[in-house]
Amino acid sequence: MRTNLLHRFSFALLVGLPLSAVNLACEQPCGDCRLSNLEWDVVQTLSPLPAVPVDPTNKYQFNDAAARFGQRLFFDKRYSGAIRVPNNGSNGGPGLLVGTKQGTMTSTSAGQVACVSCHDSKKYFVDTRSVPGNVSLGTAYTVRHSPTVVNLPYYKWWGVGGRHDSMWMQASLSPEAGTDTSSDRCKYAHFIWQYHRDEYNSIFTETPLPAELDPSHPNAARFPALCRPKANAMAPDGPWEKMPAEDKREIMQIMANQGKAVVAYENKLISGNALFDKYVAGDEAAMSVAAIRGLRLFVGKAACIDCHNTALFSDSLNHNLGVPQEGLNVPKEDLGHFLDVGIWLGHPFNSASAFSDDPSVNKVAGVVQKEEYKGRFRTPSLRGIALTFPYMHTGNFNTLSDVLWFYNDGGGASSYSGQKSDRLRPLLLTDDEIADLIEFLEALTGEPIPDQWTCDPAPGSTVSCPTP
Repeated sequence: MRTNLLHRFSFALLVGLPLSAVNLACEQPCGDCRLSNLEWDVVQTLSPLPAVPVDPTNKYQFNDAAARFGQRLFFDKRYSGAIRVPNNGSNGGPGLLVGTKQGTMTSTSAGQVACVSCHDSKKYFVDTRSVPGNVSLGTAYTVRHSPTVVNLPYYKWWGVGGRHDSMWMQASLSPEAGTDTSSDRCKYAHFIWQYHRDEYNSIFTETPLPAELDPSHPNAARFPALCRPKANAMAPDGPWEKMPAEDKREIMQIMANQGKAVVAYENKLISGNALFDKYVAGDEAAMSVAAIRGLRLFVGKAACIDCHNTALFSDSLNHNLGVPQEGLNVPKEDLGHFLDVGIWLGHPFNSASAFSDDPSVNKVAGVVQKEEYKGRFRTPSLRGIALTFPYMHTGNFNTLSDVLWFYNDGGGASSYSGQKSDRLRPLLLTDDEIADLIEFLEALTGEPIPDQWTCDPAPGSTVSCPTP
C-alpha cells in the first residue's frame, strides 16, 4: 500500500510541516505497507518512554526506602473508615449489600480499604473491584472511575480532571477523602505512630513524628484520636479547629510526608518497552502488519496524534469529548477541570505551599478557573490501554472498539457537561480500520511491573515480597 499525495498533504497540515516537505517524502519498509518519512519522523517522537521526570517539590521521589515504605502504605488497610454504600437494589460492589433493605445505607466494619482496592496491583493497577458499576468504590462510590497509576509520573497534572499539581498532593489527600479510604488525619497520624514510626522516622529525619503521638506520653492529649476538619463553615468547631496552629502543622506534615512516600512507590510503577517501542527501535517484526496499518491511521486519518502526541501517548491536557454522564452510580453532572481547578488553587498541599520541597515551582501561578473548563478531562495515556478498561472518567466503555466507535461518530451527542470540543468530527473509519487501530493500541502494552513492586508487603499477606 503506497501513501498517496492527498494523504501526505493532509498529514503535513496535521503536524505543521511545510508543504514543500510533502514532495520530499519517500517510503520506509514495514511489512506489506509503507510509512513515509514524514510519518516516520512523527512516530519516532513517541518512543522510547524517557526517564521519569524529576519533581523538585518531592525530594523523596527517588528514595528507595521511601518507596518501600510507600508500598506498605499503598497496601495497608488498617486506617480506613467504614464502607458506606447506598443500596439501590441492583449493585453495590463485591457482596457488600447482602441482607440489606433497598434504599438504605450499608455500613461495614472499618479497615477494609486501601489504595490497592481501586488500583489492583495484579491487574495493571486498575479498578477491578467496583463491579457492577461504572465508577469506583472505595469506602463509598466515587464520582469517577479510577485510572491506572502505572506511568503516572509522566503527566503534568494529576487526577482525571487535573485536580492536583503534583502526585504527592493527591496521595496526601487520599487517606481522608470520604470516598477513598475515609480516614481522619489524626487517626492516620496515630496509625503511622503505632505501626510504622521507626521506618517513618528513619526516612523523614528532618520532620520526625512528634513524641506526643505516643498514647502513654504525658502530653498525649495534644493530638486527639480524631481531628477531621468540620464539614462546612456553619458547623460547630471540632477538635481540629481547636488545635493550635503548630499542632495542625505537625499533622499536615505527616500527611504530606506519607504522600511523598506513596509517590516514591508509584515512581517504581513504570512500564515501557512495548512492541511498539521495539518496532521503532528497529525490530520490524515486533508489530504485525495490521498494527502498522493502525499506526498509520493513528498519525493520519484517525487523528489520534492530535492529543496522544508524546511518548506517554498523552498531551496531559484536559479536553471535552462529550462523554455522557450516564451509567451505574455516575452523577448527572461533572464539571471536570472547572471544578477541580477551584479545589487546588488555594490548597495547603499545592506546589507553592509550605509543604512543597520547592515552592518556587508554583504551578498555580496565573491559573484561574474558566467557564470553558467545564466538562474537560485529562487525555489518558495509551500505554497499556488494552489492560485499563473500562474507559473514560465515567467507565462508560468496556472495550477499545466501543471507544473508537465513539470517536468515529464524532464524540458524544448529549448528557455531558460544558461544551464539546469543536475539534471532534466524524472520522469515517471503516470496520477494518477500527480493527487495525485496535491492533496497534494492543501493541502499546509494555513490560510488566516487577513482582517486588506488585506484591503485598502488609502484615498478614499470604505472599511474601521478593527482595528488591
